[in-house]
Amino acid sequence: MLENSVLGTLSADRKHRILSITAQTGSFGNAPAFAMAAADVLTDQTLSHSAAPLLTPVQIQDNAEFGLLDTTDAGGTQSNRRRLALNAGIGVILGIVAGLALAFLVEYLDTRLRDESDAERLLGVPVLGSIPRK
Repeated sequence: MLENSVLGTLSADRKHRILSITAQTGSFGNAPAFAMAAADVLTDQTLSHSAAPLLTPVQIQDNAEFGLLDTTDAGGTQSNRRRLALNAGIGVILGIVAGLALAFLVEYLDTRLRDESDAERLLGVPVLGSIPRK
């Protein structure tokens, strides 16, 4: 009995004039149907009353019209998880490769003399003295 019922949450977020409805359910295939049902109710109420339905205690003075702009497919969630894992793995590998390449590039472009042997090798003459660092 419990398997056939819709258990989940429905949340909405409004930015400017766009209302985004997000549905989360325990069953993989129920979430899109749950969100579509909420969008259908808003659209039906708007078309029949030609005014915005009362969603909060604040009355909306404008005539609002709800329409469905975009939907997600039912198969997108698991492929997004795989894609997220793949992107994370690729990001880690590229980060390591870029870090190693940058370290080798900095070492290759470094022209400082570090000790007496570098000076002897570069100038071809023996070093007579050096100033200690500390």
